[in-house]
Amino acid sequence: MRNLKRALSLAMASVMLLGMMVVGTGASYKDVTSEDNQEAIEVLQKIGVMVGDENGDFNPDQNVTRNEMAVVMANLMDYRVASYEGTSPFTDVPSWAEPYVAACYTNGITSGMSATIYGGDQTVTTAQAALMLMKALGYFQYQSDFGDDWQLATVSQGTKIDLFVDVESGVREAMTRNDVAQLVLNTLKSGMVEADDDTIKVEADGVSVEAGKVTYNYITSGENYSGAIKSLNVSGSLVNSGQRIVELGEKLYLGSLKLDDSAFNNFGAPSNKWTYKNVEIGTYAKDADYVFEGPVKSNVMYDTVGKNVAKDYEWIMFLNGEEAYEQTGEDKDMFTKTDVVANDTKDLKGINRGATTYVYVDDDFTTVVDGETVSISLVIVSIVDTFVAEVNKVDDGTITIDDQSLEFDIEGYDEEDIILYTKSYDEGSDTWSVESVIGLAERVEGEASKIKANDSVTIDETTYKYSKTFADDKLTTDSVGQSVAFYVDQQGNIIKMDEAFESNDYAYVMDIGVDSATFQNADDVFYAKLLLTDGTILSKVEIDGDTAKKYELKDENGDAVEENFDNLKNQIVAYSEEDDGTYTMSVKTNANGTGTAEMTKNGNSSVKLTNDDGNLYLNADKNTVFIVADDVSEDEYNLYVGYNNVPEISAAGENVIAYTKSGIAKVIVVTTEGASVKGAAKDVAFVVGLSAANEGKPIKDSSGTYYVYDAIVDGEVTTLNVKADTNAMEKLFELDEKEIGVYFGITYNTKGFVTDVDENVPDPEDVEVIYTYEGTKAMTSAGILGFDYDGENYNYRPSGDNVAVVGYFDGDVLSVTDADGIKTDKNDETILIIDDGALVAVMITEVKG
Repeated sequence: MRNLKRALSLAMASVMLLGMMVVGTGASYKDVTSEDNQEAIEVLQKIGVMVGDENGDFNPDQNVTRNEMAVVMANLMDYRVASYEGTSPFTDVPSWAEPYVAACYTNGITSGMSATIYGGDQTVTTAQAALMLMKALGYFQYQSDFGDDWQLATVSQGTKIDLFVDVESGVREAMTRNDVAQLVLNTLKSGMVEADDDTIKVEADGVSVEAGKVTYNYITSGENYSGAIKSLNVSGSLVNSGQRIVELGEKLYLGSLKLDDSAFNNFGAPSNKWTYKNVEIGTYAKDADYVFEGPVKSNVMYDTVGKNVAKDYEWIMFLNGEEAYEQTGEDKDMFTKTDVVANDTKDLKGINRGATTYVYVDDDFTTVVDGETVSISLVIVSIVDTFVAEVNKVDDGTITIDDQSLEFDIEGYDEEDIILYTKSYDEGSDTWSVESVIGLAERVEGEASKIKANDSVTIDETTYKYSKTFADDKLTTDSVGQSVAFYVDQQGNIIKMDEAFESNDYAYVMDIGVDSATFQNADDVFYAKLLLTDGTILSKVEIDGDTAKKYELKDENGDAVEENFDNLKNQIVAYSEEDDGTYTMSVKTNANGTGTAEMTKNGNSSVKLTNDDGNLYLNADKNTVFIVADDVSEDEYNLYVGYNNVPEISAAGENVIAYTKSGIAKVIVVTTEGASVKGAAKDVAFVVGLSAANEGKPIKDSSGTYYVYDAIVDGEVTTLNVKADTNAMEKLFELDEKEIGVYFGITYNTKGFVTDVDENVPDPEDVEVIYTYEGTKAMTSAGILGFDYDGENYNYRPSGDNVAVVGYFDGDVLSVTDADGIKTDKNDETILIIDDGALVAVMITEVKG
């Protein structure tokens, strides 16, 4: 059977290549999971029958009213409801629902509680909704169809045509949106019927009499559209041509809505693939015959599928979409049929903690081998692991996660969310793709009462084991009795570590010093200069003896070993002050870029370090501390907290070190001078030039020597203390008296002095600075501003919400206003900042006259 199995594998691979799941054009709903009727919900979303609310939620558990069911039916049947407005006979229907109710009433889909009462605010029951949908199929056209109990008749006929498959609500129970979606999808896949009209119907003198039993026959067609969803003839056989039953979805959409029920998804599972207007909606796995959570033993699988299936059927296994059909020895990472037949207590390889295993048993699987169609008995096993990641970026319904910057279309998540997700591997392209976002990972925190190395952690008498996909450092027994925190997957397995509490007890070691022992046989005393992550500099703290010994600052005689000072110097450390005033330190540096290091933000909440070994991406968050050396000899460093607050930093040729924990950078330090800071167009700063006299009279006090400039920074009037003999001083001295300078980055050191300004535009292709305009015109009611008066006309630009800064300088005083504050003046000088065609900042200098 080996050759047959190999051929089958190749055949299935070609089928899967055509049927791989892709993300549809409509984003998934955050509040819809695989536990809901996801296939039905997303198909109806795509064709416009049922959509979510303004928040992007579907609200699957919300009950549906009779008014809302009328909307669903009108959308489904494509009634042009505007033409029915005002025709409803019911007096209790609100205006928004009236045309929908009227359309359904006129077309015989629904009726009222009485001649004038519809009861639209009542929840729709399963029987009521099913009756509306079955009337759309052509059933229940005569009163005699109902017999003595309309609900019993409805349920009886609906059960015959599988209308209630996967619908959980009872006959008289209120329906949720989740169940209504499934009921509608089942209806779209159901055949339409027409009555044979073999009845007695007499109407005379206002009296209607019906007798006889109506028979409903399937509507058939030989047109191509009749095979778009199913290809069954009236005898129930699959046919590729000829007269086929017309399903409701085929009739309504004339072949543009298609179902391929022989597809496979990216995990190798038998699936339904839906397309609409030749665009894939999604590929949805069918219900498995058996589902396992976590590890599975051989005898459990054997007993579940049965002896016959275990021994006589062909078996194909997929792990996250990758097929493993030929493996031997103890190193194999996937079990085989032989392992199942063994029927022992060993765990089946490839099925681990955190995995969900789907088993499909097909007694008559049809495929093509060597050009011939063959039928075999087949078991398909699809193993899906759960992974964890942090959301790095959210952009118009697309999230980017910190796993190879993979993307997925879904609404409702924010940056820094920790999510659980599944992903599939495509061997042909050697790439991974996110298949689904399960939801937010649950965070657990508490005191660890027991830790079993590399296996489990116990908190409050609950034991948590590590997931297969756990990738952080596992806790050791040293953490027993301490507060720990981690995230768990949907099975309760530890999948990612977290910090039990945020700590700012990190520092950068600027220097190491030593005092030689005064007395014979006494140890030398070691000191450190620390730059704390809050910007404080501790000029001289004593290093405790154990730390000095640990980092070999001293030899066995207690004497200093200066060549080992670099074990602590220029390192990121965790520190604590002991009761005797000494400091214990532990080196935390675990990432670096040297030689050709380049530290830049990439827009995905991460920083890139380039070194001789290639690129290293460090994920940053709102607590990450960035320290950038400015003037090391003067103990001046620039400090930023949070990824969103740090500017673009070019550190080419400089040394960069970092400490990361649980995948997040806690501290990043550019240890050598020379890094440049680059701002954004909206962060523009305007600075007023000094007179020559003031340039010759710097201020000198205990903090240093500096110049004071008036400026607008971050949209506010302020003063800048510019340190003497720095790049900032040299650049600002180029300004004439009262000339306005434009800058896109201002660098401050830890003492608050400005040491550099960046006059370069952030993105020359998109950002433009226009200095030459004269004249301003107040904003019109349509939000239009005028500039560059030529004696007759202005150059008009829309304002909108983009103008972040409007500065005004009257020759003596700076002020700020907004776009509404711009007045009409024909000779005032203006500077405009344009970003990607949009006006983002204006600086106006008054010209007298």
